[in-house]
Amino acid sequence: MLRSFQLIAHPFARPYTIGFNYCRNGDKEPLVSLEYHKSAIAEHESLSSKRLEAQDQIYMSSHKSTMDSIRSSHDKKMKDMQDSFEKALQADKDHYRKFLEPDRKVLQERENEYNDMNWRCEDLKVCSSLPLTCMLPLILLQKKTLEILSEKMWLERNFNIRGALERIVYQYKHPKDIWSSKGIQQVLNEIAKTKAFDAVLQKEVQTHRLVRERVMDCVHNIYHEVSKHAHGNDGMILVRAIDFTRNERAALVAFLRLQSTWKNPLSWQEIELSDEGKERV
Repeated sequence: MLRSFQLIAHPFARPYTIGFNYCRNGDKEPLVSLEYHKSAIAEHESLSSKRLEAQDQIYMSSHKSTMDSIRSSHDKKMKDMQDSFEKALQADKDHYRKFLEPDRKVLQERENEYNDMNWRCEDLKVCSSLPLTCMLPLILLQKKTLEILSEKMWLERNFNIRGALERIVYQYKHPKDIWSSKGIQQVLNEIAKTKAFDAVLQKEVQTHRLVRERVMDCVHNIYHEVSKHAHGNDGMILVRAIDFTRNERAALVAFLRLQSTWKNPLSWQEIELSDEGKERV
């Protein structure tokens, strides 16, 4: 007489019905159906795999828009940074090119302004013996003229030691042939004869233990020498040891120290040794 019943089991957190067949002692049939058990495991694995795939799809679909938004925002920021950098670089190039490749129109405008200011200064000097009526306009006009002259030096790529000597000549006197090498050197020789220059030069000679006569020989030929090393704009007037001998540097420093006592002086610096530690002799 056969007796059968069903056992409810939960092997994988989900109810599965597994049939157990009980037989007589004489029967050799298995008590548990192994095939049915294997099929239950396979079904569970299949369902679990499908469930995981479904969860992944839900996760990806719900976060895809967020990831796309983050990626888009990142790309936009990177593009903005690159555009900003390129604009800044172009602005620097334009600013640098303004001085290295000057606009001839702007340079001509500064040339005309300088000439006009120069003539007006000469006219005011005629009446400089009068009371302060003319002196104040003359001072203001000379200050404006120096500003225009400095900008003109930049545009001509001449903001260097040679341009500094030309500016010193302008501040000291207004020769008609100021821009010729002969005229500038002549005025420099006149400045070298003044007591103020003599005092500054004497101090340089004593400080560096130089021979005064040799330094004066350099003074009388200094504009020609500095023209050999006048290339581009230095930003600050530099007297380099690698470019000039000790006597030439003493002559240049004397002129620069003298103009430092005047109104609206140029900034300058003496570099006694080059980066290689060499000094011109």
